[in-house]
Amino acid sequence: MNIRLPAVPEMVGISLVEYLQNVWPEYDGDNEIVGDMAVYVSIAEQRAYIFSKFSMCAIYNVSTGANPPCNTQNSNGTPLGWHEISEKYGDGAPEGTVFIARQSTGSHFTAYDDWQTKGYVTTRILRLRGLEMGKNAGLDENGHCCDTYDRYIYFHGSCFPEKLGSPHSMGCINMSSADIVKLYELLPEQTRVYIGP
Repeated sequence: MNIRLPAVPEMVGISLVEYLQNVWPEYDGDNEIVGDMAVYVSIAEQRAYIFSKFSMCAIYNVSTGANPPCNTQNSNGTPLGWHEISEKYGDGAPEGTVFIARQSTGSHFTAYDDWQTKGYVTTRILRLRGLEMGKNAGLDENGHCCDTYDRYIYFHGSCFPEKLGSPHSMGCINMSSADIVKLYELLPEQTRVYIGP
């Protein structure tokens, strides 16, 4: 499993807001955190930082969009800003199970001839909903869809664990099968997720 404590000892036990202020000096402290869990995804670092009761407890390698971060539909960029986990799919599915339209196919990704080029959604899905109208929810100022939920942006398992730690997805946040199973069990719906630079 690709889970570890932070390498910098002084970062252990800090809150998400304190962490954001450390890594992103422009962060203004305005936040949407509710509940006991929170997640910060760093696109620059290709990592997801997990906070339990607002203390950092784990870090996972991830793969975000191969294209630059972008909130616009069809950009294939990972959206920025505050989100929540709106829906969870895949309870009990074996690792590597392929999901199409959030429904389990019952088949492992290696059963598909094109798995090495297609990059299927596997193992578990944590679907995200944007919380910032005009930024990652609804339409932007130009009337274009910027809605994370309507773009079908997820945390999900990847067919390409060797790509984790570098941008490779079509906008979703990819994780190893073992890690997404752990995250699925750890995070309830409505958990706040901040995706930052």
